[in-house]
This record gives sequence, C-alpha cells and structure tokens, in this order.
Amino acid sequence: MKKAHRPKKDRAKRKPPARKRPDPFVRLAERLDDPRQVPSLPKILALMVTPREAELLLALPATLEQLLAWTDARRRELRATLRKACRSGLVLELCGPGGEPRYAFPDVYVDNILCDARNNRLGSRFRALWQSWTREHRARRRFDLGPDARPGFRVLPANLPRGKGRAVVPSVDARAIVRAARRRVLQQCACRFRSTTCEKPHDDICLVFDHLADEAVARGCGREVSVTEALDALERGTRAGLVHTSSADYLTPARSGTEFICSCCPCSCELLESYMASGRKLGFVTHYRAEVDAAKCTGCGNCLGRCGFGALSLREGALRIDDGLCVGCGLCLRACPTHALSLRFTPSAYEARRVNRHVINPRR
Repeated sequence: MKKAHRPKKDRAKRKPPARKRPDPFVRLAERLDDPRQVPSLPKILALMVTPREAELLLALPATLEQLLAWTDARRRELRATLRKACRSGLVLELCGPGGEPRYAFPDVYVDNILCDARNNRLGSRFRALWQSWTREHRARRRFDLGPDARPGFRVLPANLPRGKGRAVVPSVDARAIVRAARRRVLQQCACRFRSTTCEKPHDDICLVFDHLADEAVARGCGREVSVTEALDALERGTRAGLVHTSSADYLTPARSGTEFICSCCPCSCELLESYMASGRKLGFVTHYRAEVDAAKCTGCGNCLGRCGFGALSLREGALRIDDGLCVGCGLCLRACPTHALSLRFTPSAYEARRVNRHVINPRR
C-alpha cells in the first residue's frame, strides 16, 4: 500500500534551531572566577542555589528596585533569593547611594563562603568539591611577581607566655590587635576546611574585627567573643603550631586597624602554602627574627619540628638560624626547654597604607 504523499516543507521558512542558553551555574561562576580553569566552581554553586536563583543573581550588582525592573521576579522572591545568597556568603549587602542596600559579588568569594561553618550542612560533596577547587587553583597558579610587588600580609609573633625566657613583647602583635579591636568574631578556617592533608584545628580559630565582625554578626556567621576568648583562640593556634598572620597595613600602634588574624599552616593555608610554592617571591612584612643564646642551648632539637620554614638546623650539636628563612613567628620559642631562644626586633622597611577591602565584579 502506497503511503500518502506529503509535500516537502519549504526550507526557506524553516526556523533555525534555538540556541541553548549556557548553564546558569557556569554563567554565575564566570562572575566570580574562570570556570574553565576551576571547573568545580559551577558544581559548588549548584549545591548553594537553584537554577532560577542563579538566573536572578546574574543581574547583580543592583539594588532591590533595580532587580524588580530588570527581572520578571516579584519582590518576595527577590528578597528570599538575596537573603539566602547573603547568608551563604555568595553575595554582599553594601550600602548604596542614599543608604539603600546594594547587592554585589565579593572579590574574595572563597573566604566569604567557607568561613561560614553553616555552609558545612551541604555535606561531604560540598567539601570534596572545594578540595577539587583547591587542586585546580594550584594547577593554574603563576608567580610572576616583580621586585616592586608589595607584600600582602605580615607575620605576628606567637602568643608567647610572659615572664619566661627572653621573649619580647612586640609593639604590634596579636594580643595588641585583639585588645584594640572594638568587636571580635571567631570563624572557621577556610583553607584547612578544604584541605585533604592538614589535621590541625579549623573550627573557631580565625578572627575578624570591627566592621568585618559587624558584617559577620549581621549575617550570623561565626561567634562573637570577648578579649579573653579571642586570646584563648590564639593560644590554641600557637599550641597547634599555627602561624598568626594579618593584613600588612595598620594605622597606629594604639589602634591597629587590622581587620583579621588568621592562624595558618604551611601545608594547606593559601597564604603560607603560596609563599613556599612561589620560592618566597610572595613577600611578608616581618618585624622579628629568632636568635639563640648558645650558652643556654643544649642542642636537644625540640625546636626543629616547630619551624615550618626550614630556618632552624643543628650543626655539630649547635643550633643555627637562617635569617633569610626565618619569618619571626616565634613558634620555636615555645618548644625550647631552656629558654635559649628569643625574638630580635628587626623592623621591615614598609610603608603602611589603607586598601580597599572589596572589589566588585561588574556585570558581563
């Protein structure tokens, strides 16, 4: 039986196939980073927001009224989406013209998201993807820093016990920063959370101060603490062999202007791991060097395991300190049973200045 003849469709009238829109999570990842180099990022974002929420967030930076004009969403939906994104650290709420809230993406998105331990509820896949992100980030890293590159951080001496040995009380140290701060909040260490190797503590270990603390409290991120509790956290970090670091810039010795203190480990933390991997091209502001009293040193070697920078060595039973490798963290002092080690004040030639905290990525 012959089939009924069907006239051929007019090819000229055929519509071209509709172009498939890129994945909203890939497009959102492009606003924060380069997903071609860190392909785990879109997968991370897919755990944090829905496709619809990702589409709405692509309109940022904007105020709520601008989002209402630019999208098809209603006010209630936009408020819920922005509240969720701000709470997770994916979006910042800033003060716009006239005091109206303005929403935008943070430049340092990793810290903003991972310092908030509440995001841990997203489960083991969330952490595993961040571990993949870390490997991808390291693979793309390049250290092309010239001699004029400014150091981004400074090393703070460990929380040393008073009245023991020859330890100095630094002019600008972690204790002074904690006491000068108006407000203090303890947070999770983002670097060790996404580490696969480091077993040192990552809960309630890193500190933010003043307006960063205000933002953390407003978001419900971290735990506000007293001076005593903040000093106890520094002591826990010191006992665990963590190096205290902060921003390189400060205002006056009386009020440091420092926004954070991180307790870092060379094996996993972004700052110290990058410092070692770069061949020390990434500079620190360091104001101290360790020195040894040969008359007191017994050559026991207890201090060697406390130095993560390879600055200490034993030669013919005598301790040697390489000034070029020592960063003045003071961790070795805590390991010396005879108090033969001390810190020598060697101020760095560095001009402090205030820097802009946030760089907001524009819409593309």
